[in-house]
Amino acid sequence: MRNELTKTGIPVRIKPRTVKMQMWGLACALLFILTIVTQAQTLENMEIVAENEKMLLGVNMISGEFMVRDKFTGYIWWSNPPERNMDKRAMGVNKMELHSQLVLRYYNTQRNNEFKINSHVGSVNRKETHVTKIKDGFRVSYRFPKEGFLVPLEVTLEDAFIKVAIPVSEIEEPDTLFITSLDLIPFFGAGDQEEEGYLFVPDGSGALISFNNGKQKADPFKGSIYGFDNTFQPTRSPVTREDVFIPVFGIKKQDHALIAIADQGASLGTINASISGQNNSYNNAYFEFKLRSTATYMNLNHLFLLYEKSKPKVDRIEVKYYFLSGEKANYVGMAEKYREFLVKEKGMKAKSVDGIPFYLDLYGAVRLRKSICGIPMYVNEELTTFKEIETLVTTMQSIGIDDIVINLRDWTPEKLKKRVPISVTPLNKLGGRKAFEDLKLTLKEKGVQFYPEFNFIDFNSSGNGFNLMKDSSINLNQLPALQFEYKRSSFLKDLNMGKEKWRLLKPGSTETAVKKYISTYDEKNISGIMLGAIPNKVYSDFSKEPSGRENTLEKWEPLLALLEQTTGGLMANRPNAYAFPYLDHIVALPVGASDFEIVDQTIPFIQVVIHGLIPYSNSPINLASNPEDYFLKAVESGSFLNYSWIYREPSILKETPLNHLYSCGYDVWLDSAAWQYTRIKELYELIKTETITNHSQIAPEVYETEYANGYCVVVNYNKKPVKVDDQMLAAKGFIFFKKGDN
Repeated sequence: MRNELTKTGIPVRIKPRTVKMQMWGLACALLFILTIVTQAQTLENMEIVAENEKMLLGVNMISGEFMVRDKFTGYIWWSNPPERNMDKRAMGVNKMELHSQLVLRYYNTQRNNEFKINSHVGSVNRKETHVTKIKDGFRVSYRFPKEGFLVPLEVTLEDAFIKVAIPVSEIEEPDTLFITSLDLIPFFGAGDQEEEGYLFVPDGSGALISFNNGKQKADPFKGSIYGFDNTFQPTRSPVTREDVFIPVFGIKKQDHALIAIADQGASLGTINASISGQNNSYNNAYFEFKLRSTATYMNLNHLFLLYEKSKPKVDRIEVKYYFLSGEKANYVGMAEKYREFLVKEKGMKAKSVDGIPFYLDLYGAVRLRKSICGIPMYVNEELTTFKEIETLVTTMQSIGIDDIVINLRDWTPEKLKKRVPISVTPLNKLGGRKAFEDLKLTLKEKGVQFYPEFNFIDFNSSGNGFNLMKDSSINLNQLPALQFEYKRSSFLKDLNMGKEKWRLLKPGSTETAVKKYISTYDEKNISGIMLGAIPNKVYSDFSKEPSGRENTLEKWEPLLALLEQTTGGLMANRPNAYAFPYLDHIVALPVGASDFEIVDQTIPFIQVVIHGLIPYSNSPINLASNPEDYFLKAVESGSFLNYSWIYREPSILKETPLNHLYSCGYDVWLDSAAWQYTRIKELYELIKTETITNHSQIAPEVYETEYANGYCVVVNYNKKPVKVDDQMLAAKGFIFFKKGDN
């Protein structure tokens, strides 16, 4: 094909490719103009309802659509994409949801099924949306006349953020319809196909999903805040699933970013994230809040659904959206903002760090199934006696591992029999009371911090004033919420006879147990306790005195404060964010994510948040599939070292509840642990109390972490040396230096 244009009388031949490029450029220019015009028209239909020195808030008084404008940069964050009508991919309900500020799911008791409706179709199009001004913002009453719902939404402008709230206690419902969950402003800050950026999701340590990454066939990200509700034990355990420990997500768009923090109602939340090309042309992340629990049960080979029909057990849901720009508009800036939130609004304070902690999980005993006179019986078998702990500590200190922090597990008859503890009762097979007292004194003299473990929630035996039937949490079908082990071959519940099962203590009974324990607590010469379950399990109870997840959390936080004050200090394993302000040590923080297909990069987001506030470790290095890389992960994320050991030969753990400790013999790992500890000691003395100010990938498999005092750590995961700033960095190695020094 030949095209000719005439310019100044001279024929010009243009190649077909040139024509296509010109057409593409023209189309892009036209799209840009249409976008600008659309945004201007959207802005014109909004009324300013609040303003301060930093931002202003505007709302469409008819639809409830709103925008937030940064007065310093002029950047606008939209509740709904202004150019959404030009989206050719979104069809039907997906198109309508682009216009919506709320998406509801509800259960119809007459039709015995769940349905979904959005605020645009169900309320705005029916002219049943009413917007009113309130102090510092606006309130929208979304009435759904066909369904009979009324759902209020409030948006207010604060000093440096906006607060979006659902007054749940004011929701109106008909007798036969029950709202089960709602999506809150699901397209606020969504990025389009032309924008560069990413979605941050708190999967494990943290993960990034790049805008427009082409993974349309991957499942969207979906993660329950604080993990799943343990009352509803899943039939199948997720193979590689990490938990969501913090109630936040983030969106980065060019030089601007936001971080959303669920403040009230967080335990009911789920974080969702999708990329363009899945349901529409946008990259978006948002909170979904479950107002009522649902469950599927099998009965006579038939599945049936159960829905919670009582009023939602939360009065109000609140989410705060903070805005970042320039150099702070990235995941490190998001982490800094969340750290600031924890300090200013949750009262979190920096904890002291003595020396360079080496975290050591020790297991005292295990329940074994043995044949005694031909009769199979369970017996307690020692793994590490109190005297052997003293011997192990002496050996470790002799080879340079100085500042040991011990978490002793499975050392009481209550723990092994899964009975609720109300006092300190050392196991006789480990040496009994006298040997335990000697151990505490010896460890104190050697400068070892000692945190014996107590678990007030997981139980399977009556005793100490607690009854299996009366004090067990109940699920929706009014049966005890049994907890199971999962088969490693199929990841299904292990229902075989003889396999351990246990229950969850009612939240109210847990309060009683903790207070009974504290009333007898007179332990000396220990640093505090390792608190099991309360820092990382939030569950419901559907007994005569029901407790939703938020109700349970309202009980947990005062208990954490009480235990912190009375025990000398708390340590927790993989805790959720609500426990952070009460802890002196955190162990086994994840340094990776769930390996979902939609994710593009794993980041140490949680570590950036809490470094310099609470000393923490990663999971035990000796249990990792690749211990060498796991050690480097600790260095990259500023994590102290963690090992999990027993004194006996590990083969004894076969076919026991501890069979996952496949590589825990201390003698195999002792020299390696000492070598690693020596390698990091100089570095960690320099950065242990500093905040992380930057983290980035500077080359393939090479990462840099920077601290507030100017020290930088560069880690090379490659199997070959790499050159970094004219210096060779060894394979599987790291270097550290201070900025400005040679």
